[in-house]
Parts: sequence; structure tokens; C-alpha cells
Amino acid sequence: LDPVFGFGVSAHSFDGRERYANERDTAKYVELLETGNTCEVMRENIDQMSEFAFLGLRMDDGVHLDQYQKRFGVDLLEKYSAEINDLIGAELVTVSDSQMKLTRKGKLYSNEVFSVFV
Repeated sequence: LDPVFGFGVSAHSFDGRERYANERDTAKYVELLETGNTCEVMRENIDQMSEFAFLGLRMDDGVHLDQYQKRFGVDLLEKYSAEINDLIGAELVTVSDSQMKLTRKGKLYSNEVFSVFV
């Protein structure tokens, strides 16, 4: 996954391995800056396979299954076969043309869908 850097209050960044976030409260953020302290309030290592699935599902295009396989050498549909079949049965995702997408209902219950890939 490519690095993405955010700047400012409540900004989130990803350096390719870790995700981190800045202070959300503007007054606290300014105070931290003025005193020379870091504004970062959260940092976590991420699982790139899970992150790829989460980010893809958040997009209208969905997860490109061929790109997932190419990047990680794993067939996402095979790895999570039972879980994805349950999601399809619950009408939370669709799979077609090498893409997995959230349905309209799936967008309402996206956290339940994402939890499959944790």
C-alpha cells in the first residue's frame, strides 16, 4: 500500500507499515505544537492484507480481487470463502467481474463486513 500523509488537526497518515493520527482537539493540537511536542496521539501497525480489503471496500469500485492476488499471492475469495458466502447470503457484498463490493445494505453494516478481514 502506498504511503499517505496527513497534516493538521485530526489528520491521519500511513507510512506503508503503520497508521497514525494527530490530536483531534484544536486547542490541544496548537498547545502541543507551541511546546514542541508531537501532535501524534495514535500509532498502530497494520496488516496490509486486511488494510487492502478495508480500503477497497470503502471505495465504490470495491476490492479488485486480481490486484489482491497479485500483491499478496493469496486468493481472497478462497481464503475467506465461508465468510464471504455468508456476506453474500446476507446481501452485504456482491462479487462479480473480479471485484467484491459492498451493497447498499452492506454500506450500512460495513463494520460487520470489515470485521471478517481482521
